[in-house]
Amino acid sequence: MAEPEIIENGDNDDDEPLPGGRPFPILLVAVAVAFVVLAFAAVFIGFQVYSGHQAEAERAAEDAAPRSPAPSRSSCLDLHDYGCDPARRLPVTLDQLMEAQSFTAGPEWANNSGTHTLSMPMLTDQPGTAAGRLTVEHAHQVVYSVRCEANSTGTTPLTPVEIGYLKLCGNAALPGNDPAVGGAVQWLANNIHVAANGLVARYQCSGVAFSLHISALHAELDITVPDDRKACGPA
Repeated sequence: MAEPEIIENGDNDDDEPLPGGRPFPILLVAVAVAFVVLAFAAVFIGFQVYSGHQAEAERAAEDAAPRSPAPSRSSCLDLHDYGCDPARRLPVTLDQLMEAQSFTAGPEWANNSGTHTLSMPMLTDQPGTAAGRLTVEHAHQVVYSVRCEANSTGTTPLTPVEIGYLKLCGNAALPGNDPAVGGAVQWLANNIHVAANGLVARYQCSGVAFSLHISALHAELDITVPDDRKACGPA
């Protein structure tokens, strides 16, 4: 019997090699995409850093720039047509302040805002010895500060009668018929007197603060609103 013939087939598909060169283009695309992502990230981070530096530079420039000082109490009348902070008002009107001293505020006072000064008549029957002066910071009828002065016009020392004008002026700045101001009235009575060696004293109560300075030839009482309106006693 004849043996079966074995035929070798060199074209067998199982032995065919894989096509070459495919992974290389894919790698190039992946590298390109990664480069674009990194470039975008670098640009974004750089922009953020630049913006941060710019903001810091602007803040530094603002901090270094000269600043205008906050307006003082004495300048508030220049900033507002009808007065300053309501918390800085004395408890009397301009008319009440003047009437208590037997004077009348003229239209140049009552119709305007600012700091006005009035020279008082001679305080005694001795001509040429002393004169009083009243200075009021106000906005129309609203009063913010008062200064009462007695000044010798020569070398004669002030007398109790002359210095007594300060007591009258201080009482005029207090609300009338208010029992709460009794301490302030008593303080004025006790402290306003002739002081050959000088006298400096301060007191506050019921929304009024007194600052008193007396020398042989000059006496002055400043009346303002205290920072602590509830406290009563030496300031």
